[in-house]
Parts: sequence; structure tokens; C-alpha cells
Amino acid sequence: MFSFDLKRLYYGAVAFLVFLVAFFAAQMLASSLVRLPILASVPFEERHPPVPTPLPPPPATAVPMAGTPAPPPAAVATVTPEQPVPVQEKELTREDWELRWAKESVASTLAIVLVALPVWWWHWRRWRALTRSESAQFFRLYVYAMMLIALVVAIGHSASALGKVFTWLLGITDFTTRHTQLVFTQELVSSIVNALIALLAWWYHWSNVRENTEH
Repeated sequence: MFSFDLKRLYYGAVAFLVFLVAFFAAQMLASSLVRLPILASVPFEERHPPVPTPLPPPPATAVPMAGTPAPPPAAVATVTPEQPVPVQEKELTREDWELRWAKESVASTLAIVLVALPVWWWHWRRWRALTRSESAQFFRLYVYAMMLIALVVAIGHSASALGKVFTWLLGITDFTTRHTQLVFTQELVSSIVNALIALLAWWYHWSNVRENTEH
């Protein structure tokens, strides 16, 4: 039977929840770190080429009747050097929002990992010391739950990486531009790195439960 007390539940709940926060933040950090060099090396205009807009048809000119004077020509607006074209000014000041978002994502997820890992480690050590000897079954339940989550995440990322390889082998991947080639590489590498992070988390908890079983 499980022997519950508030102190043990507190350490276990904090260690469980904070580890999940650090785990998924590390996954997002890895994806952002892989994506950031691509966004920095490919200009925004190459990643999002402007869509050409069709020109409006010229206005129909009415043929003057006999004896009717022709209307005067319409005045053509001219742009002086002191008045820059608004469209050109807007294009020059367009911000690369994708690159900015990637940098903000790296900063925020890195901060979460750096804050969450020490909190998890302290509570995890306390939780492991309290439950290894007194509540071994409760300790195994916690570790097996972590192993299940990490294994499911590893399977998902491994399947995603394998699917990318299959799309490349079947010739249905778009490699027409340098950006699409880099995006394919980024998605493949991100899936592999995230799968390795999940497998590392699974192995760490498995080694703990195996050590507890041997003792």
C-alpha cells in the first residue's frame, strides 16, 4: 500500500510538473536553435517573395462625335524628390518578424530551462530520498509515468524524422529554392534532436528505477 503524506506529495508533484515544463521547453529550445541560423542566412524577401499584383486594365476612351471638342488630357501626378513613394518606404522599413520571433523564442525557452532545471533537481533529490526506501512502489509509479511520457514523445519525433526521409526518397519534397532546402533540413534535424532529448530523459529515469530495483 502507498503511504501518503503532504511533504512527500509536495516534493513529488513539484518534481513531476517542473520536469515536464523543463522537458518541453528544452524541446522548443532545440527547435528554435536549429531554425535560427536558417532565418538569419535567408533574407526575408527570399523566404516570402512578394506576390505580383495584376495591373488594372486601362480606362476605356470614348470616341468623340463629329463636331464635339475632345476633352483635355487628364493631369498626371508627379513625384518630386522631396516626396518619396509611400510603397518604397514601406518596403524598406518592413521588419523580419520571423527572425525576431525565433530570437525571442530562444531567449524565453532558455530562461525557462535555466530556471526549471535547478528547481526540479532539488525537489527530485528530496523526493527520491523520501520514497526510495519508504514507498518504493510509489517511486516506481512516478518514474514509469515519466518514462511513458518521454517514450511517447520520442516515438512521435522519430516518426516525424522518418516521414521526412520518406518524402525525400519518394521525390515529393519541394527543393526548388534554397529556403525550402534549408527548411527541410531544419525540420529533419529538429525531429532527430528532440527525439534524442526524449530518449535521454527516458534513459535517466530508467536507470533510476533499475538502480532502485537492484537495491
